[in-house]
Amino acid sequence: AALVMFVGKAGVGKQRHARALEKALFTQGRHPYFIDGTNVLMGVDHDLTVDDTQAELVRRFGEVAYLLLTSGVILVSTTNAIGLADHSAVQALIGDMPSLVIDVDPSGNSTQPCDLRIKGNENEADVLAKITDLLKAKSVMS
Repeated sequence: AALVMFVGKAGVGKQRHARALEKALFTQGRHPYFIDGTNVLMGVDHDLTVDDTQAELVRRFGEVAYLLLTSGVILVSTTNAIGLADHSAVQALIGDMPSLVIDVDPSGNSTQPCDLRIKGNENEADVLAKITDLLKAKSVMS
């Protein structure tokens, strides 16, 4: 199990790469599950109001992620609501489960810590190879 979070602004290519990763993992016989912020917002977050805090959105996402990770899946996520700054809060909720943060930043100006930074327009195969290498380094894949 592992969490691979694609973070960045809307429309930067997160979903394209996340879906490609999900498909590649499935083709390899792994058990991926794709979830984006909209899935969570329309489900467990449907009762939140505009007055609720970002922290509650992040907490609920982390709880959902933890439940899925304990089932052994490789959780592939995209969300605009949870950014790089929120990753440590998610990591605290998922415990010692491995996680990767892929920052999709077309400007190339981001300085936030992450495991991989891409611009969003890269060749799919190249990005998948880099993510696979990171998953191997974290002993998620052999």
